[in-house]
Amino acid sequence: SGGRWSPERRDGGDRDELPDATFGWPVVARAALAAAAALAVGFAAATMVYLRQPVTYLALDINPSIELGLNRPGLVVIARALNGEGSLVLDRASSGGGLLHRPAAEAVSAIMESAADEGFLSDREENVIHATLVGAGGAAISARDLREWVGASLERRGLPAYLRVNEAGPAERAAAREEGISLNLYLLRQKMAESGIPTASVNWKGTLRDVVRQVGARGVMRPEELVGGRKAGDGAPNQPRVPEGRPGPGPARPEQQDAPRGREGAGKNRKAGR
Repeated sequence: SGGRWSPERRDGGDRDELPDATFGWPVVARAALAAAAALAVGFAAATMVYLRQPVTYLALDINPSIELGLNRPGLVVIARALNGEGSLVLDRASSGGGLLHRPAAEAVSAIMESAADEGFLSDREENVIHATLVGAGGAAISARDLREWVGASLERRGLPAYLRVNEAGPAERAAAREEGISLNLYLLRQKMAESGIPTASVNWKGTLRDVVRQVGARGVMRPEELVGGRKAGDGAPNQPRVPEGRPGPGPARPEQQDAPRGREGAGKNRKAGR
């Protein structure tokens, strides 16, 4: 009445209910929102898989045997010990936050420092380190990177070591796991066989140090693979550096003063004394 519009029904019944606020949205808009939500969930799930999925494995043998799994950005997503010594080093290296989700360079440095602290790297014997990358094309890490990281750790501690960095495929890793031996020992056995070095009497179920003690570091490594605390010309590779605070060897006997150092010199001295 009075010329004003009223929402009453024309037939005089009750007024109509106001429509729902979403009733007028186009069906296409609602479908687009649902698709966007599903896409966001799918993207988040794919990102989690991307960050958690190892695409590269790093096998490190010092005597402790450790394997790291790296994702595509080069972060650690798996850290496992392959022997008792590896468990000891991994526990020490993981103190203060753990190795997971840390960059590979930091993880390798922590393992090297832990191995030195636990006495598995020494300046009084020949250190041998083998490292192998499996599937190296997937992550932001190369054999050159790994060699630099290990070498830098050795330099900081003043420790010389024979270092060999290998690259292998998933089939070789699987074969080593099936045999129950370290991937690095599996590859070392192949290398020795190719070089004509007998392998049948070697205990391949042991550690890298066990194998080196049976064969000798120079039987399985090359002089150019020596890295770390000593440069060429500073002495024979198997002559340990005497750290500060420790007594050095006594004065050489007259027949030893002019003799070459190392195992070769010892052999010449024996011949001279005949």
